[in-house]
Amino acid sequence: MVASPDLAVLSPVDLSRLVGTLQVIHYKIGDKIYTEGEISNQIILIEKGHGKIVSSKKELTGAPKAEIDKQMCILRPRNGKRKSVEFMNAKQLGTYLSENNDTYPIDENDEEEKTEAIVAEANKDALCEVYEGCMVGIGALRAKANMTDCWKWVKNGKTEGAESPLTLVATTNMLCLAFTVEVFENLFGNVEKILKSQGNTSARKNEVEEKPIVKQMIFDSTKFKQKFILGSGSFGVVTLAEYRADKNQPPMNCALKSLSKLAVIETGQLRHVLDERKILSIMESPFILKLYGTYQTPHQLVMVTEPLNCGDLWSVVYETPPYCDNCGIPFTLCQFYTASLVLGLSHIHEKGVVFRDLKPENIMLDEKGYLRIIDFGFSKKVPYTKTDANGEVKVYAKTYTLCGTPEYLSPELIFNLGHNQASDLWALGVIIYEMLMAVTPFAPKRPDNVTELFTNIAMVKKNGLVLSSRIDQHAGNPHARQLISQILKADPSERIGVQEGSTRCILDHPFFSGLDVDGIKNCTFAPEFTPVPHSQHEPLSNLMPVRPFNGDQSLFTEF
Repeated sequence: MVASPDLAVLSPVDLSRLVGTLQVIHYKIGDKIYTEGEISNQIILIEKGHGKIVSSKKELTGAPKAEIDKQMCILRPRNGKRKSVEFMNAKQLGTYLSENNDTYPIDENDEEEKTEAIVAEANKDALCEVYEGCMVGIGALRAKANMTDCWKWVKNGKTEGAESPLTLVATTNMLCLAFTVEVFENLFGNVEKILKSQGNTSARKNEVEEKPIVKQMIFDSTKFKQKFILGSGSFGVVTLAEYRADKNQPPMNCALKSLSKLAVIETGQLRHVLDERKILSIMESPFILKLYGTYQTPHQLVMVTEPLNCGDLWSVVYETPPYCDNCGIPFTLCQFYTASLVLGLSHIHEKGVVFRDLKPENIMLDEKGYLRIIDFGFSKKVPYTKTDANGEVKVYAKTYTLCGTPEYLSPELIFNLGHNQASDLWALGVIIYEMLMAVTPFAPKRPDNVTELFTNIAMVKKNGLVLSSRIDQHAGNPHARQLISQILKADPSERIGVQEGSTRCILDHPFFSGLDVDGIKNCTFAPEFTPVPHSQHEPLSNLMPVRPFNGDQSLFTEF
């Protein structure tokens, strides 16, 4: 991205997040990208093509280019000497304007005369040229921050935005990358606060991946009383336990996720375990499993979390009457669960994390019927940094590891194109469909046919997504099909929530009409389904003996 003193306040990771939201826009010869006096909140970076800047500001006529750039807030590449190009000819411009602007209708009798007049007027007022590498529209950000007199931030009824002081006309076909003031705010917060922190850029630049960690409790491993087994995995087990710090305090219910150190090392999962612990420690949302703290013994790593004993979303859809009999849950319950997932994912994404394994089995319910996203074993910071062999820190906007559950994998994962938080949104779209239809949208005819499954997902990239109108019948409206279609876009940049720069923006979709979203955010909303806590569990006698670990204990220092 072109060097910008305004964007210099962003850390490399934040800048990479902004780059991830850029939309590709094509302009044809004669397109007006900005129009003087009209509101535009868009900032563009010209990848290919040229354009002319036109303005009625007479004081800039003949002014030095540096002064024009300063007034118009135009940023140019540092070593960008470009060959000038001519305006389009009169007939090209006239034809374009006649088709796209009512101000200049074509009259067959005097077409040439009128178009020549238009070109003459445009050339007369042309201040300068812009070309590959130039950024235009940064004045919209500066206007929102009250940092420029040329671009003005205006409010006119429901309309709010930056009034452009210039007209930019494409003089060739142009390819631009764009973001908006709204996207910038969704990513980073108050524009004025961000841009006016330029005097203290080092603090923000150093704020690359380190975030405040939610305060953790310190536990004495001898004061847990385990009750029964909640679940087990390949190298660990989860038990329900009571913890009593001293005899005068009431016991605290919690879940213990105990991982065998030997199994973690043997399976090469140490990095994943350490990342899961670190990522969970920065999460603080009612829609994400709460980590109380951790401890370790010579042979085990233990995460102490809130206990969840009411099953998962999969069991609601496929095993709970009457939903399992009706092949899908009611639309109103789907609204509630979807809003909860959006709020949980938005918190994860705002922390700079991609979850990478969103599926009903990783979504648990509490006793009030609210959802919790669990199991951050595949989660990763994205963008992330690495130090190369020369000691240079590099920022990576995407990650390429193929992981997750096949039915929820996005096209960019299957094709190994690199993925980020947008891949979580794809999984969300699959789950919304699944909740309503009790089947995933790309399910093969035979459940074990992964080749057919991946082919079905890949076909979205080739042919787009076609959803059955049966979704409308089940939901009682077209909003579910519309939302799913806007999420399951093969191009990650086109997915709703990515375009706007914030997962939370999905909640503005008509899908959520009539839902008390504020009540869900505050956990005061009463869902229509309240699960019954499970009463039958595996006894502790079924626990396998802990395998001893005799290796290097310093490997687990970060835990």
